[in-house]
Amino acid sequence: MNNNIFKYILALVIIFSTIIKAQILVDVAVRGVSDNYKNGEQKDRLEAIMDAKRQALEKAGLKLKSTTKVENFQTTYDYIETQAETVLMPGFQIIENGYGTDGTYSVVLVGKVKSTVEEDVTFKELRYAKHLFEQNKKSEAKDIIAKLMNDKNTDLAEQAHYLYLKWLLTPDEKDIHMLKYREYLTEFDKYKIYYQSSKYIALLEKEKKKYENKSKYQIEQLNQLKKILPQLIFVQNEGKDNFNIGKTEITQAQWKTVMGDNPSKFKGENNPIENISWYDAIEFCNKLSIMAGLQICYSGSGSSITYNFSANGYRLPTNAEWEYAAKGGVQSRNYEYSGSNNADEVSWNPKNSDKTTHPVGEKQEN
Repeated sequence: MNNNIFKYILALVIIFSTIIKAQILVDVAVRGVSDNYKNGEQKDRLEAIMDAKRQALEKAGLKLKSTTKVENFQTTYDYIETQAETVLMPGFQIIENGYGTDGTYSVVLVGKVKSTVEEDVTFKELRYAKHLFEQNKKSEAKDIIAKLMNDKNTDLAEQAHYLYLKWLLTPDEKDIHMLKYREYLTEFDKYKIYYQSSKYIALLEKEKKKYENKSKYQIEQLNQLKKILPQLIFVQNEGKDNFNIGKTEITQAQWKTVMGDNPSKFKGENNPIENISWYDAIEFCNKLSIMAGLQICYSGSGSSITYNFSANGYRLPTNAEWEYAAKGGVQSRNYEYSGSNNADEVSWNPKNSDKTTHPVGEKQEN
């Protein structure tokens, strides 16, 4: 008997320990409409208000069941069932829209909904992530948030995505700020599409402006960086790894922005950089990678240069890649020259160049 009692007590402890009560206060502004059957303005108005209240409660993230009983084409009662303790807070406003062209009566309800709901494990994780974030343990919080962003619960995923965007704008000291800012701009655009009516959009816009005011110099650098990053084209490499390669040669303007000098003999901002060594070129690649927030490919010095194959930064193409891309890759037409059988169409050479370099991209593409 005592053993059985102990089992029941243990079971109760386990059950109660998994239930978490959480209070939610949600701002709502919802439109309620009546059905298409006119039953008199007073009844249609009450029907529209009832619809608005139901939607307001749903805004709090609750699973609701609406029950309507009709006898002899008359509504005898209409109510909403939910297992949560839910209250539409006093002071809500009803804005009358009246009858529309479709015959329905509509109103807009503006107010607040407070509910006490049972919170599942995933919402507990989200609260823990928020706590870590507030304690400045952002890296730990990020791992939890990234997982919850893909949760099937839309409300949970929305909140997790919001926290992730906040994390991007408040990186730890180790993080590269501009790389995260660039990611923020991309992710925020996605967020506004996925969650068009999210209350967090206005907050994120404010955070963005605040960050931009603090980081004007870095953002100006980012804008300059966009102008000088090489335009890349994708090369499909049959039987081998595909790769991206610069559409044109590196210009003197790009080189000077990254390296601070211009050793070229034939000056011109859009002319290709020349009069440099292989060591100068890999230094340029590394510096450009750092500016773009990418991992450098080269390390060491002198005759001890090593290449990191797993790095995502800029690098020089191999001889094989260069030749393959110049021939046109999988779209090669076996021209005598790169892109044509006529050298003058695709290159500056001793016969047509006046013995000087010219702006990049002026010749026919290969």
